Amino acid sequence: MPFLPSQHAPDRLGIAPAARLTAGRLLALAAAVSLALVHYKVDSDGLLRYRWLLTLLDEGRSTGMIYSSLMPLASAPFLLLDRFLGLDGALFTRFNLGLFLAGLAFLHRRLCRPLGEEAALNMVLLLLCGSMFTNLVNNYFGEVFTAVLVCAGLVLVHQGSPLAGWALAVLGAANTPAVLAGLGLSALHAAWLRRDWRHLLAPAGAALLMAAEVWLRNGGLATGYEGNAGIKTFMPYSGLPGFSYPFALGLLSILFSFGKGLLFFVPGLFFRPRPVRGFDPAPLWTAMVLFVAGEALVYAKWWAWYGGLCWGPRFFLFACFPAALALGTALAAPGASGGGSADPTPWRTAMTALATAFSVWVALSGVVFGDRAVQSICWFNNYAFEVLCWYAPEYSTLFTPFVFKLDPLPYGWWLIALFGATGLYLLAPLVRDATPRVVRALRETLAGARRGGPDGAGDGS
Repeated sequence: MPFLPSQHAPDRLGIAPAARLTAGRLLALAAAVSLALVHYKVDSDGLLRYRWLLTLLDEGRSTGMIYSSLMPLASAPFLLLDRFLGLDGALFTRFNLGLFLAGLAFLHRRLCRPLGEEAALNMVLLLLCGSMFTNLVNNYFGEVFTAVLVCAGLVLVHQGSPLAGWALAVLGAANTPAVLAGLGLSALHAAWLRRDWRHLLAPAGAALLMAAEVWLRNGGLATGYEGNAGIKTFMPYSGLPGFSYPFALGLLSILFSFGKGLLFFVPGLFFRPRPVRGFDPAPLWTAMVLFVAGEALVYAKWWAWYGGLCWGPRFFLFACFPAALALGTALAAPGASGGGSADPTPWRTAMTALATAFSVWVALSGVVFGDRAVQSICWFNNYAFEVLCWYAPEYSTLFTPFVFKLDPLPYGWWLIALFGATGLYLLAPLVRDATPRVVRALRETLAGARRGGPDGAGDGS
């Protein structure tokens, strides 16, 4: 029996008002088109991947490269078609965007029936207009490939298609060796739920695929990360190679640092999804969160836990999926943030609204402002002050637009308006359901005050 109903299961959840769904679909379409029209680039380690692919296609040989070749090989048709059409890189540089949008279409199709149309659409909108993807799809990095394939794979596994699901997840995980621990935890969770040890073959398969890819790419099992280290600065653990960072400090930084912390960049990760009209998505969400936990356990000791010079914690891009699932169901369930039959507490309602609004700001910050305000600070004096971009709120990419009074990029005002409208769309059910409870609470408080106290006892005279 699958953990989630198949997409072919009967729709028992009803249909949200047609006008609202139409508006949501139009917002999603506008966001997808807008992201396709922004500026795209290939730099940093993306440039190394690009050069490796060029050498392979033009000279028929593989030069030694530190990064996996799986994602560049998958993007090769984009580059060939780009050349054939004479688009001067316009198609190739949008490979990650195309993969991301294909992943969203897949998620909507597979989750629409079990979650309901409204919750599934909310999830898509949160990923488009309320996640780190807005910034990280615009370069040729490998995190999008890993995140999308692993997410799609876990959905299939939890819908009763383990072979196809683990095949996708294994391919995605092999692209980023550090996530093998996360894949292992997700497989262990599936094996425990189904009482089937064969799920544990997935991380073993990913490890074998990774080893084979390294051998073919570099002619041996040396990955190129051996002895990898950063530059020595005044920070006490800088300059040390490999997994040399203190685990506790790395984990605290991954979770709570102002410039790289998941609490700020993926606030929805700290919410649990609520049942939507009788269906509980918790098993899928748990598998996703376990994957993120495995990533954190590995990267906490890595010297570059912060992901290098980039906007946000790019190593943890996958965390956007469980966050969108949690907030998407909370905003669509009866009672909005509570789900089920019980009314949510005012505290949870407020926290859901705050996390949703801040998630939209994260997306806006990434696509409209990026990290242009802090690049000179991070790079100054041979990266001596890069630590400010990790820990100081004034130099966090989420707050520099206010601190340095940045002007939006040319297309920024349109995106601000579009993402703002999407945020209002997402919050509307929560506000609708919370308003009567707030009004009722205010009336009871005022009535109690007129009677002399909340218990109506008066002054006792």
